[in-house]
Amino acid sequence: CQRIVNIDFSPVAIEKMRVRNVGSRPEMHWHVADARDMAEFRSGSFDLVFDKSTLDAVAAMKCHVDTIKLLAEVSRILRPGGVYFLVTLNQTLINDPEKM
Repeated sequence: CQRIVNIDFSPVAIEKMRVRNVGSRPEMHWHVADARDMAEFRSGSFDLVFDKSTLDAVAAMKCHVDTIKLLAEVSRILRPGGVYFLVTLNQTLINDPEKM
């Protein structure tokens, strides 16, 4: 059995997704959390982190400290050999991350 943990900064988004998925996806757990500080999760406790534009949103703030915090947290919560799967629509991030 897989355990899937979903986080979002928005309590409204979390509640909407929890209600939408409660019956059809009981293995999913929903948490209001800041991806830059995921202290509620143990180090090395995830096999996979799936990022659907969270890095885009953080990098767009032009605060490199926040981008580093996010990536450090992803690195911390992934088990050794774990996978960070990034979905991005930010062409600058894809083509020339130094410009971010």
